[in-house]
Amino acid sequence: MIVATTLISLLIGGYAVIATKNSQLSILDHNLNQIVLSTKGSSSDAIGAALLAVHQNNLNAIVDFVNAGTISQLSLATFNVATLPRKALLSASASSVESSTDGGGIRFRTVNLPGGDSLFIAMSSAEVKRSTHNLILRLLLFTVVADLLLGGTVRIIIRRDTKKIEELIGLANDIADKNEDVALPETSGRSDVDQLSSALGRMVGTLNEAVVLERNISQRMQQFLGDASHELRTPLTVIRGYTELLRSERVSSPEVEQRALGRMSEEVQRMERLISDLLLLTELGEQRAVHDEHIDVSSLLRVQLTDFRTLEPDRTIQSEVDQEMCVVGARSRVERLLQNLFSNIRRHTPANAPVRVILHERGEVMELWIEDGGPGLPVSAYTSGPQGFMRFDSSRSRESGGSGLGMSIIAAVVKDLNGSVEFEPSSLGGLAVCVRLPTTAAASIDQ
Repeated sequence: MIVATTLISLLIGGYAVIATKNSQLSILDHNLNQIVLSTKGSSSDAIGAALLAVHQNNLNAIVDFVNAGTISQLSLATFNVATLPRKALLSASASSVESSTDGGGIRFRTVNLPGGDSLFIAMSSAEVKRSTHNLILRLLLFTVVADLLLGGTVRIIIRRDTKKIEELIGLANDIADKNEDVALPETSGRSDVDQLSSALGRMVGTLNEAVVLERNISQRMQQFLGDASHELRTPLTVIRGYTELLRSERVSSPEVEQRALGRMSEEVQRMERLISDLLLLTELGEQRAVHDEHIDVSSLLRVQLTDFRTLEPDRTIQSEVDQEMCVVGARSRVERLLQNLFSNIRRHTPANAPVRVILHERGEVMELWIEDGGPGLPVSAYTSGPQGFMRFDSSRSRESGGSGLGMSIIAAVVKDLNGSVEFEPSSLGGLAVCVRLPTTAAASIDQ
């Protein structure tokens, strides 16, 4: 900005100085031409006419009579010309104004007289030169003062932003050094630096949330790997034990052999279910496939309720199911969603705990509420929502804790159906699970 200001000032000021100099020289030339012009109308007394023009106009001019190289000064002035300019300039000055450096700088004309004599008329340009020098000095002084004022003003204006940039550089270095306690200052300005600081603050916040989320996922994954290893190791241990028993020929009766084979078959089925769950989660974790099947959730829910009442005869089950509530998706996944919801109730609540199931429509969204009178969840589970590999309790016992895949499958299936799932405390005393899914009308609009 200072360089630009300097260049602009010099260009504009230089033009003004040159214009002023040319204007002053034009005035000198005009006066000289007027003196010469006055002699043209009085050819018999050209000398008197020239002197009269100098006197009447009060000009600081020299009028010299030149005869065979001899100079006779006819008028007095504040400057003096000791010698005449070169002959070439004298010849040219008969028709136009010429300039010379003699006497500190002069502008002159000549008037040829009869008999070979001539008049030499000159005016000093030294004053124009001094005025030009003064203007140049003033221009330089103005440029320096303008640069100083501009530099100080700009520094005051941008210092606030440069301080913020320095702070952002320091914070960026802290982030690069893996300092997790970095927090960018809040800004309310509208400058580019303020907007950059605000954007970086949001970015750092998002990154911190992503790091925390990644850490939590990693912890849950480690826990899941331990649980899955335990779940796989247990049936393998049972199968190995019964296999060694059968090979040892210590089986006392066919009944014992059948019981051993039955237990081995049960453990194999458990392993198959666990592997099936893992494969389903892997499939749901990949890019979501496009399903255009219209599924009657109301019919599937009534089937699940019938099975649930048959398997849990001691429970009090209330149900309100609207007719023909349909969603778009894969039928097998919706069935798996409902199976897991009721399976969690059977696994984690007492056999006589009450259950309430409500399915109704709110606008273009289907809401499924399943509540129970069991022990519920920790308070943190209600605020954080369903997470991958989440357990209803931290026990690794397959009778209570399970493998942790149930809630993962529920969350993955709901996400695959473009829905949401929430946990709330139930008025029955336990857990209330709310699953919201877009109905077929909403799905067709999205497509």
